[in-house]
Formats: sequence, structure tokens, C-alpha cells
Amino acid sequence: MNQVSSANLISIRVELPAYGYSFTIKVPSETSVLSIKEAISSTCPGSPIIDGQRIIWRGRVLGTEEKIKDLWPSDEEVQRIVHLSVHPSAWRTDPPKTQEKGKGKEGEKDAEWVERLKAVAHSTSQPTAKTDTVATPSPATPQHLAFIVAKHRQALATLTQELSEFRVDPEDRHLAAKFVEEHGFIWPEILDEEVEPNLGGQGVKYAKQTIDGRPFLRLLNSTVTPTPAQIRALEILSYTIPLLNLPLRPSMSPTSSAHAPISPNPPSDILTGTPVQLPAHVNAILQQLGLPPIQDNPIVGPAQVHVVNDDNGVPHPAAQGQGGQLYNFNAFLDANGGQAGQNVHPPIAANPPQFQAAQIRPLIFPILMLSLRTLLLLYFVAPARKPFLAFMIIAWVIWEIWVPVREVFGRAGRAGDADGVQAMGDRQPQGAGEGPAGADVMRAGQVPPLGVNRGVQPPGNGPQVLNGAPPLPNNPPAGAAPNAAAAAGSILNTLASFDITEGETALQAFADSPTNAITQDILPEPGVGRKALSFIVLLLTTVHPAVWNKRRAILRAREGRVRVEMGALRETAPTQEETGDDTGDETSAEVLETQRRAALRAEISSKYMRRPVWVRRYMQRVFQAGEGGTAWGAGEEWIAEE
Repeated sequence: MNQVSSANLISIRVELPAYGYSFTIKVPSETSVLSIKEAISSTCPGSPIIDGQRIIWRGRVLGTEEKIKDLWPSDEEVQRIVHLSVHPSAWRTDPPKTQEKGKGKEGEKDAEWVERLKAVAHSTSQPTAKTDTVATPSPATPQHLAFIVAKHRQALATLTQELSEFRVDPEDRHLAAKFVEEHGFIWPEILDEEVEPNLGGQGVKYAKQTIDGRPFLRLLNSTVTPTPAQIRALEILSYTIPLLNLPLRPSMSPTSSAHAPISPNPPSDILTGTPVQLPAHVNAILQQLGLPPIQDNPIVGPAQVHVVNDDNGVPHPAAQGQGGQLYNFNAFLDANGGQAGQNVHPPIAANPPQFQAAQIRPLIFPILMLSLRTLLLLYFVAPARKPFLAFMIIAWVIWEIWVPVREVFGRAGRAGDADGVQAMGDRQPQGAGEGPAGADVMRAGQVPPLGVNRGVQPPGNGPQVLNGAPPLPNNPPAGAAPNAAAAAGSILNTLASFDITEGETALQAFADSPTNAITQDILPEPGVGRKALSFIVLLLTTVHPAVWNKRRAILRAREGRVRVEMGALRETAPTQEETGDDTGDETSAEVLETQRRAALRAEISSKYMRRPVWVRRYMQRVFQAGEGGTAWGAGEEWIAEE
């Protein structure tokens, strides 16, 4: 019988690549992969548990129930090799030891630090007599970490219920506190308290375990409550671990001198601001939002913005056309530095007035697109036979060419005017335009610090005057390019706002009305003729990209308000607890919350029901489109029941 069983045994070579170790086992051919794991557990050094093993054969993980004879038939003489992967926590004892190679400089530094910490811990754990003198550590020993390491090891001994003696030197404590304060933290007082040993045998149990060549503590009884001494030891470890991870030399940042309390989570690096670079397609984004484009050829130098004073005399950036004066915004931030009221005026090199050459590059793409549209129009229309159509096409082409040309020359003219105003401010004498007593003189090119009152601005819609600086007019002279641009923008806004006012009236006219008697006759739904007219007008006007972008922005804003209101209407829908019977177990806070939700629901529902039916249907369509097309059929039903 033994001969038969020995004849059925097959040899399998097991490779352990993580540790560079291999061995051979013999298992019966009639058994499953489970027998291979049992043989590995009894043969391999470290005795890995069965649940932590993974047997890999030909690139796949073998299941426990798979038969060995299905993998390797016993009549075939082949080399049977499997690879073993063991979870780090599955080793019962130390895993196979191999010689580590190729760790590099980082591994050498880690090993050096480990040896240095071990030397410090060994020197602090040796009991000495009171009359013994303290030995000076070697230069390789981090003396400033000796006290922290001693507290760390003492807390570990309390946590694992071990009896160890540690010697703490007051001089080491002083060096450690100085080291922590140099990094900008306050010394934690918990490290000055004595750690009581936990020798009663109660509390949680830890077992030392080696994972990847490093010692760890493994919790054995997670359901047991730790003792007060163990809880105190864990608190100490939450401070010693971040302190041991501090660099040897503190960073030379301005905030390193400001003391901050140490926390279990080490602070992150200080974020430093970097200049913001505008993307290349920013003008396309601004055009979609209906905003003017940025200058194609800006003046070389720091970024400049308009800065105006508010009612309290504090300068703020302002958009173009709101008055103000050109200032260096980067110097404005550097001058204040987070300290309000500091009167610092770093000078800015004024750009002399210069002629802004007309740029041809911004004209290439509009003219190219205009040529394509003109050719497409000429393909369908024969202007030679109809002089009126030829005249209309010529006028349209001239207008389309004039718009980009005016925009380019208008930007160049506005840039030259800004340089002239800045140069005027630089040539103004020191005492000109002084404001009230205590107000500093601000000229073009100077940066006003925060917290300094620059004088009260006169009321009205006129230009805001900075003390000591010439005012910038809100409206340019008549006949200038901005006036023409404003007229063109007004026409585009009128075309883009077609039929928008009626829709806003339908949404808001009866929402704030105190009566609920809204019928279809008061605000009737637009008829077929009105809808057809709107379709034709929008089909023709939205061919222009500016009209399309402006109308899309207006509709997005209106639909956003509708979705917010409809979302609040759905969120305040009565829940099952509110509609059910009152059991009497609700607290006063729950009753108040229920009443508040009921009042809010009644107010929103009343405002919603005051609108005509066709407006409510429009609001539901907008909300359903925002929800990805999901239907919301119950909304109208429960609102109508109220």
C-alpha cells in the first residue's frame, strides 16, 4: 500500500520570486491544489498560512478545488513548476532571508538612519547610576532626536506590555524642544508627562511581526478595550511619529518663525503663488460669454488692471469702462503682503506713449470665413440679373469686413489712449490734486496699499477720481471707435433678446402676485403664428455667431433659475414620515423641521401654481432636460392635490 501511494506522488517545484527562494514538494496526483498549499505551509521557511497563499501556474491563479491530475497527467514526464505569492501578513515566522541587492542610495540612507536611531535608542535604554556622567554621543548620532526616540520606545513598550527602563536626559529634552521650535511648531506638553507601564496583563494585545524585512505590531484582539495607559501611549505615538519625520534642517520660509502647534498629521508644504498664464483660446471663450477679447499685442511688462476706490477708500480691481487708473496688480499684491495699512509705493516703470501698429493676423480668419460665406451665397443667388440683390450683398460684405477692421483699430487706439493717460499721471507734480488731510498722493504708476483711505468719491455716475490722478472718462469722444462698437453691440443685443422679455414676463409676472386666480385668458399661450414668426426670425438672426452666443448665454441663465426652483420644489416634496400618522415619538426639533419643510413647500408650491399651465409645462421640460431626459411625472400630480 505504501508502494502504491509513493508511486502516485509527483514532484512540484515551487518558486518564491519575492524572496529569490525555491524548493520542491511531493504531493499525491489524485488530490487538489489544497494539498499543494498544505505542503508549502509545512515545507517553506516561515510556514505561510493557507489563506495567504496564491499558486500561479502559466499566468493564472489556481483555485483550491482544481485537481492536480487535470494540470499534469501522471503518465507525462514534464517539469512541474508553480510560482508562489504570499501575503505579507500570512507568515507565521520570519520569511526566507535573501541578500538584498540594488537598493541604491535611498536604501543606504534608510539603513544609515535606522542604525543611527538604534544607536540612540540603545544609549537611552541603558540604566546608569545618578553619579555617572552623560557620555557625549558620536557625531553620527542625532542628539536632537534622543529624547523623542526615548519617548517613542517607552510608548511602544507600554502598548505591548513590556518592561523596559529608559533614561531621559534634561539636556536631550532641551535639544529636542529647540529642534521642534526651529521647524515652526510648539513643543507638545504630552511628551513631558510620564508614561505609566501597563503590566496588569489587561487591554489589547500586540505581537511583533516582520513584514518585508521591517518590524510591525499586529493586533491580536481587536474587540478588547485598551487600558488608559495604552490610550495614553497611542496619543504619544501620534506626536512622536510626525516629529521623527521632520527634516534635519528647517525650511527657510517666512512662516518658519511663526509657531504652530504640532498635530498628528504633519503640515503640508507652503503653497507659493505663480504668475497666471492665459491660455491661447481665451479670446474664443470670452466671445462665447459675450465679453470683449483681450489685447492681441499687450504691452511688455507685468499684468495691469484697473484699480478704483470703494466707499471705504480701499482700492479694488475694476473692469474696463468703469473708470479707474492703470496699476501693476502684481506690485499691488507685493506692496500689501497680507498686511493692511502698510503704506508702500513701489514705483512702476511707465511705458512711454507709442504707436500701436495694426495687426493683420486677427483679420485673416474673419475675412476667410466671409469669403466662404459669400461664395456660398453667390452659388444660390444670381446678383447679375437682380441689381437689388447685388447691392444688398455688397453692403453686407462691406459691413462684415468693417467689423473686424474696426475692432483691431479700436483696440490699438484704446491702448494708445491708456499709455497717454498713464504718462500724464507720471508727469503730474507731487503736490497736485491733494485730497483731504491724511490722504496720500496717488499718481499713475503707484500702488495703493490696503487699508489707506484715499478720500471719498463724489456720488453719481460720473468718473471716479483718484487723488492726484486725472479722471478717465466713462464715455469716449463722439465718433470714436468705442461708440461705433457700442452701437453694433446694441443691435446684436436687440436681435439676441428677441422674444426673451415675453418669456421673462410669463415666468415672473404672476409668481410674486398675491392671488392664485390665474387663468389661461390672463396670459394666453403664444399661438401658431407667433411661434412661426419667432422661428423664422431666430433662424435668420442666429446665423450671426455673436447673436447665437448672446442668446445662448441669456437662455442658459434663465434655464438655470428655472432648474433651481424646480429642484427646490422636488426637494421639498412630502416624505413618507410627513404624510404618515403621527406616532407621538417625534422630538421638538423634528416637529419644527417638519413644520418648516411644510411651510417652505406651501410657499414654493403656491408660487409655482400661480403661473399659467403652459408656463409650468415649460418649466418641467427645462427641468427634465437638465436631469438627462428622465421623466418627472409625479410632480404636477401631488402639487395639484395640495
